[in-house]
Amino acid sequence: MQSLIVVKLYYPRDGLIHHPYLDTLNLVVDPELKALCCQLCQVALIPREALAHMHGQHKGLHVNREHFLQVLGQLEIHEDLPEPYFGCVIAPFKGLKVLDG
Repeated sequence: MQSLIVVKLYYPRDGLIHHPYLDTLNLVVDPELKALCCQLCQVALIPREALAHMHGQHKGLHVNREHFLQVLGQLEIHEDLPEPYFGCVIAPFKGLKVLDG
């Protein structure tokens, strides 16, 4: 029989979802877009690129791949970032650096 671990998520003043394990990796989740955000780099990450980002940009972090993927599933993180289409307005990602362009 599998044990069920319940983790309380919290939304501090920054409006982002914080998970105890993701906090150790400096990652948060935008609650509306269900996307990972690197707090150090202030960039959005899709799950299939997140591990490479952490290994390449934050070499001191040790990631338990299995636990990481379990947390992403638990939080229902989207596989891709939302794509705008004509007439669609996507809310800004919380916690990301805004670039002039």
